[in-house]
Amino acid sequence: CNMSTIVTPYLTKLDSIEKELPDIAKQAVIDNKENIMNILKFSQLELGIKSDGSDAGVYSDLTSQWAIGQDTVKSKNAGDPYNFQWSGGTFAFMDIKTSGKGEFDIFSTGGKQKLLEGIYGEIFDLTEEHNQYVNMEIILPTLQKYILDNLMII
Repeated sequence: CNMSTIVTPYLTKLDSIEKELPDIAKQAVIDNKENIMNILKFSQLELGIKSDGSDAGVYSDLTSQWAIGQDTVKSKNAGDPYNFQWSGGTFAFMDIKTSGKGEFDIFSTGGKQKLLEGIYGEIFDLTEEHNQYVNMEIILPTLQKYILDNLMII
């Protein structure tokens, strides 16, 4: 009894699928970029959480008073965590760039990213917890579906 006749096509297909997975993962990020950017915007930056999970700081009385006449997108009450939304440009101009190394970067083309990171450190990366969420809840299910859909084509 020769099992290779049944096994060989699956092994060949698995080799093909393995080579395609980095591109499928990249596409999963691109297809879900709004969701991923919203995690950074509203579950980190808006709450004043830096990429390492630490607090970015709180607004001072002086900033709070100055912001009143500035028509800020979000209030700047003294003692509230930084929300990184003054004019709204930083959030409005966010985008994602994927690399061939299985990584993606979130950046803002609004011109304030370097300024903000010069003051607060790294704030445009997802925290470890949020990165894990993206991997397990967005990328992994896409990979699993792709593998199963394409393995059944034999």
